[in-house]
Amino acid sequence: MAIGSLDPIAVQQWFDNNGNPLAGGKLYFYLAGTETPSPVYADQFLLTALPNPLVLDAAGRAPQHYLDALSYKEVLKNANDVTIWTADNVTSPAALRNTTAVISVTGPQHDVAVPSGIVTFIEFRNSSLVTIDGFSGGSPGQLLILRALGTGQVDLLPAGGGSQPANQLINFVTSGPTSLAGIGPSGAGTAVYLKVGYSYWILITHEQGASIRMPFNAANFVGTPGSWVVEAADVSACDYKLTGASVMYNISLQDTTITGAPSTLRIQNLPYIHRTATGYLPMGYRDAAEFKTGLVTVAPDFRNLDLAKSAFDAWTAGTTQYVAFQISADVK
Repeated sequence: MAIGSLDPIAVQQWFDNNGNPLAGGKLYFYLAGTETPSPVYADQFLLTALPNPLVLDAAGRAPQHYLDALSYKEVLKNANDVTIWTADNVTSPAALRNTTAVISVTGPQHDVAVPSGIVTFIEFRNSSLVTIDGFSGGSPGQLLILRALGTGQVDLLPAGGGSQPANQLINFVTSGPTSLAGIGPSGAGTAVYLKVGYSYWILITHEQGASIRMPFNAANFVGTPGSWVVEAADVSACDYKLTGASVMYNISLQDTTITGAPSTLRIQNLPYIHRTATGYLPMGYRDAAEFKTGLVTVAPDFRNLDLAKSAFDAWTAGTTQYVAFQISADVK
């Protein structure tokens, strides 16, 4: 049930341009920026609509009234319908509060309805895949926060998939679909933030709450060329977090055994395709009892990271290694 807010003083009094009480004056309410009448109410639960306009008493006072969670245009006139003043985009306190819609849907979703409110949350509690290609409703300047809190994945399709151009989601992680799936180790839900722009929805940032642990698969750790044996117990960290158009990897391996003599150790099948190579990035590794700085190469257009001791030095066969790095790369 909607809860209204008192407007904004319990009993208000108005005057004409000469400072006299505006006896018999009329206070009109419209949706902001329009001539569409919008009701106000006698009770906080917004059950009993009052006449529109409100007619002022002999002292120029309006009856106590409550506003919906909207932005209004208010027009004050005298008893002869001569306009005294007009105030547009009067936002009620209720409209400034956060609003939340919780939905459990599956499959493709076209033009997901956006509830009113300056800051609006839509929480997805789905147990299987949901794909979204557009939104309907909303208002210019509104901030919409999507949170994937179910066990199923939530995907945002890039611009062009929705049914109405005015309701498109424009996602600057342009290859899409961009997953919001996964609950980070702290239990925080993932989130993506959007706002209304020039008649369409624009993605302004994409955050994955807490970092997400990548599932272990020994086949994703290979020597090129050569051999590299990685066991689940070797992995002390293998996490990623998407922020905007960049993904941060935090990977730490200990006592991992190199059985060949590869020039690079490759971590492959990462969750995102990289848009461009970012050159060599620093990596720490232990060579015998000494810690040194190695290099990480982010492979362009592939889901791979290549780890090297240096540009020319191969990894030593028959050794166990500790390697750790945290890097950020652009994604498609």
